[in-house]
Amino acid sequence: MPYVIEKGVPIPSRARQKTQEMLEALQKMGPSDSMYISRRDDELLFTSIRQNYFEKGTFATRKEGAGRRIWRLK
Repeated sequence: MPYVIEKGVPIPSRARQKTQEMLEALQKMGPSDSMYISRRDDELLFTSIRQNYFEKGTFATRKEGAGRRIWRLK
């Protein structure tokens, strides 16, 4: 049999780990600190985190090259 079926193997949670890493980085940023995001999926992740964990007006973003720069405002 070329395929082996296994039960009880947990699904890797890479998305959760990546979300946690970005959330921690954003929380460590002080006013006027900036961070560059170069991948589209990271931009979408940032948008989701910003909406769910921070109040409106906490960050400003601008397109920069192939990615996006994020500044912490308050």
